[in-house]
Amino acid sequence: MLGALCGLAAHLVLAPARHIHHRQQSVSDLYTAMSRRLDGLADVFEGENSDVERVRQWRRDWRRLSADCERIRRSIDTEIENSRLRPRGGLGNTDVVLPRARDAVTVAERAMDHLRSMTRALDYALDSGEITNLTASFKAGFSALLRKGVAATREIGKTSPTDSSRLAALLDDAEAELDRVQQQEWAPAEAPPEVHTLRGTLLTDAGRLLAELRSGHQALTPLS
Repeated sequence: MLGALCGLAAHLVLAPARHIHHRQQSVSDLYTAMSRRLDGLADVFEGENSDVERVRQWRRDWRRLSADCERIRRSIDTEIENSRLRPRGGLGNTDVVLPRARDAVTVAERAMDHLRSMTRALDYALDSGEITNLTASFKAGFSALLRKGVAATREIGKTSPTDSSRLAALLDDAEAELDRVQQQEWAPAEAPPEVHTLRGTLLTDAGRLLAELRSGHQALTPLS
């Protein structure tokens, strides 16, 4: 009987902790999926795996991942409500961990809007052949910018607490790269109008993506 009671007590204490861990892992998996595809976009600008069908698959993936955001958010909201209805001692971090997980989902969902736009522009550029009109320096710089975005995305998506200083440094680095590419590529005026449009779309989407990740830094590390 004592063993059974101990087992029940352990279940009541550990079950909520497991649920919280599952919610954190779901958010981490979401960010891992984002970072892998963002890394793939960087590959395309480096001239690797420039397959239109692969890029179109990513466009479908963004729609699916956006739907996953809503599912994960609902599960987190349910867990938050359960923790309010059945509070348990020793789980005081629940009111911090779960809301921050929900904030991370919101950041991911907004970031995907810009990634979807970027992927659509790349799909068009590959299909029309306009990507060949982008200068080598732009493609190299834009790829480097995306890689820096990957690093920031992975930092936000860790199940461990976000390292505020590291994330801030990664975002500063990415924003500096964005500024460098913009200054370098907007100077020449001899490019055809459609190339200016393509570059402008890509840089705008990248800037908005970094802005969303910056808002994630502010939301997820409010005490830093």
